[in-house]
Amino acid sequence: MTGKEQLEKIEVLRKKVEEQTYFVQELRSALDGVTGIDYDRERVQTSVSGDPMLQKLCRIEEEEEKLKQMIIRYQCHKVRMIRRIHKMDIGKKQTLLYNVYIERKSLLECTEIMQWSYDHTKKMHRLALEEFEMTPDDTTEHLE
Repeated sequence: MTGKEQLEKIEVLRKKVEEQTYFVQELRSALDGVTGIDYDRERVQTSVSGDPMLQKLCRIEEEEEKLKQMIIRYQCHKVRMIRRIHKMDIGKKQTLLYNVYIERKSLLECTEIMQWSYDHTKKMHRLALEEFEMTPDDTTEHLE
């Protein structure tokens, strides 16, 4: 995986966390209208395994656990990339990568922040990615 792909993975993981968060919220909101027992029915379900409310609660719990793991993976990858950016020579290229991939700013926004022309920003971005590519990633794998 190239350095750019590793940096872009931050956004991919962030979007997955966002989607999973929304999914869990939807599951939770689906429970709002569910009542515990329907006494109007002739038969009352006594089996726990057939209890739709319990099944929905278990599903929510599973999806929340999945979300927690996704958040951990996202945060660990982001920290790993920040550490790698910080290993670069201190300067404008480091700031540019941080703004684009960590702060999620566009190159156009970075042009204004850095007070460069857009062409110069694109060139510096390319050079920054080349330097990032050569920066060792010696962070232990247990963070991923």
